[in-house]
Amino acid sequence: MFNSTDSSLSKEYTYQLQARCDSGALLPLRPSSAESTQGYNLPNRYSFGNISPSLNNNGNIAFKVLGPWHQAIWYGGDRTGRLVYIAPKSALLSKVSLNNQECLVWEQLRSPRNGIWHYDAATNASTQLTTSPLGSCGWAGATLNDRGWVGFRAKFADAYGLACYHPTPSPATSTLALMGNLDASSIYSFLFLPSFNNQGQIAAKVRLGQPGDIGDERPDQIRIFGPDGDSKLIEVNQNYDPDSPYQSFDNSIGFNDKEQIAFIATLSSGQRGVFRFDPGGTKAMLKPSGSALPTAVCSWLIALEGSGQISRLERFPPKLNNNGLIVFRAFDNNGLRAIWVGDGVTLHKVVCEGDILPTDIGTLKLARPDNGAVFIGAPDLNDQGDIVFAASLSDPQDARIGYGAGLFVARATLIEPVQLARNAFVDSQQN
Repeated sequence: MFNSTDSSLSKEYTYQLQARCDSGALLPLRPSSAESTQGYNLPNRYSFGNISPSLNNNGNIAFKVLGPWHQAIWYGGDRTGRLVYIAPKSALLSKVSLNNQECLVWEQLRSPRNGIWHYDAATNASTQLTTSPLGSCGWAGATLNDRGWVGFRAKFADAYGLACYHPTPSPATSTLALMGNLDASSIYSFLFLPSFNNQGQIAAKVRLGQPGDIGDERPDQIRIFGPDGDSKLIEVNQNYDPDSPYQSFDNSIGFNDKEQIAFIATLSSGQRGVFRFDPGGTKAMLKPSGSALPTAVCSWLIALEGSGQISRLERFPPKLNNNGLIVFRAFDNNGLRAIWVGDGVTLHKVVCEGDILPTDIGTLKLARPDNGAVFIGAPDLNDQGDIVFAASLSDPQDARIGYGAGLFVARATLIEPVQLARNAFVDSQQN
């Protein structure tokens, strides 16, 4: 059973441009008489690439940018910002994580000094933080919490482990889980990219099996790993338990300080939905008494394909704040890409393909000259419900004339609630 989404507390948003790049690859019909416009808060010839920006509770933002010879890290907020780190030539940087203490971390590869790197806005200093655990050669999904700890997936020669770096009382890295080809006692044949919270816990999708058993027919679970290495089973798919409502899980999940987990799953019907696991709940038991799974859990349905305003979910991970609000990407009923937020009781469209937003060079349309995907990467949100996203920009009258891409913050204000029709799927699960 799932709790229902049966009402909508609507939101109004104000949209603030934080940065804009003038990507020549998307300007096929720019008038020949017009000079190429300079980027906003971004040096010329730098572009966003497939960014997934990070937003903190202070309203500040960090993301990776691509230069002609160097990748770099951008940091700022409130319509200001700059490059705070420029990588060595040919080095590769990962998605950036920004905490509420105005510190950043990211992964750096293909450089003389690979590892997890750290930037502190207070000192304006960038340093190599760690290359641990011993034997690792990659550090994907590095996430910095407010205690200065970093959770990540470490890559070894042919396997992965989930790890946590903590700088005090002395720098050390704990390995919380390993794949079976690294640890003979492990039940995991594959570990997917993790999420990390302020308690030092890692949540991740895991695949069960012997080393090499990594096909989609293998059983999958979602687990929470504690700093001491203990783990809790949260959800399973039908390959593990035929009575599970979930046929499969998308690879990446959202996680917050209250041990809530946001995930996208495919149901037996083939529909994909956005769900949120709540620990200790009693309103929506997924399993009957006596099951091997915990019964004191509650999974809320946030959105379902083919129901309400959602036609199809995009394959980008959902993000979750500490108030249980989830942001995700999905097509609406008109086939337009949009960014949505929901908490199991409310669902709202934040911004949609074709919207007209203010920029530094006037109002522009969220559209691409080549009719490709308008939004770039995954959006993020903070505990205030503000949302950061990147999107391609075009002329409001002629979408074939492109103006690069912009990075925006949508700041939320609550307005009067509006009643929605009850979700038939949810009702059927509750009866």
